[in-house]
Amino acid sequence: MSAPWVLALALAGAPRVTASDASRVDADAVARGLEARVGEAAEPWTVTLEAAPGGVRFRASAPGRDLVEQTVEVPEGSAEERAIAVASAVAFAIEQDAEVHASTSEAPRGARPGNPPNPASPWTIALGVRAAIGVASPVSPSGGVELDGGRWFGAQRRFRAGLSLGWGHARHGELSVHALQPAAQLDVGAEVGKRWWVGAGARLGVTTAWALDQARARGSALYGRLPAMVEVQLTGRWFLRGMLGVDLRTPSLRFRGVSDRLRWGGVRPVAGLAVGANLP
Repeated sequence: MSAPWVLALALAGAPRVTASDASRVDADAVARGLEARVGEAAEPWTVTLEAAPGGVRFRASAPGRDLVEQTVEVPEGSAEERAIAVASAVAFAIEQDAEVHASTSEAPRGARPGNPPNPASPWTIALGVRAAIGVASPVSPSGGVELDGGRWFGAQRRFRAGLSLGWGHARHGELSVHALQPAAQLDVGAEVGKRWWVGAGARLGVTTAWALDQARARGSALYGRLPAMVEVQLTGRWFLRGMLGVDLRTPSLRFRGVSDRLRWGGVRPVAGLAVGANLP
C-alpha cells in the first residue's frame, strides 16, 4: 500500500485490510469501498483476504465482536470489480453484526426467553380484595377492597414504601357496617428467581367505621396490619400479589343495632389477593 493511501485511510478511520497475493484482490480498493459503504462503523474492524475455491475468503474481526468468516464469489472482470464485490460482502457482514450487537445491548440485563424482565419503573399501584374474621365469637366476617401505591428502593427490590386506602363492609341481619382505612405501609423482602418476590410488611393507619341500622353510629380506632406477601410477575408490567396476615385495632370496635350486633376485635386474621402494575 502506498504511503499517501496509508495516511489517507488512517485519517478517514477506514478498516485495516490485508490480502494475500493469491487472492487477486486489491486491499486498498476494498478498504476504500468499506469506508464508503459503512463509514465509521468499519473503523474498528480488521479484514484479511485470501484465495478460496470459487472466490475469496475474508475474515473480519473487531474488539468485543465475534469473528466473521465468509467466502465470496468474485467476477472474472477487472480488479476494481472484484474489490467492489468483496467490499460489498464484508460491509453487509459488518452491518448485520452491528444490528445484532445493538439489539443484544438494548435487551434488559438478566432477561431470558419466557421470563419477563424486572420492571424498570420503581413505582407500583395495585387493587385487591380482602376478607377478615374474628378470633372470638361472634367472628363477624368482613370483606372489602383496597387500593395501594408505592415505590421500590434498592436494586433488588428490597424495600417498598407507600400508602393505601381500604374500604370494608360487614353485615349481620339489619345491621350494616362500612369502614374506611387509610394507612402508610412498608414492605421488606427479596426477589426469588426472575418472577417471584417474597416478603412481609407493616401497615399503620386509622379505621373509621359507620354502623347503619335504624340509626347511625360512628367509631374510630388505631389500625395496623402485619402481612406476609408473595408477588409473581405476570408480564413486564403486571403482577399478582397474595397476602396473609393479621389486622390489629385498638380499641376494639363494637356495633349494636336494634336486634343485631357486630364486633371487630383487636386481632383479626386477614387474607387478600390483588392485581398490580408497574407504572411507566
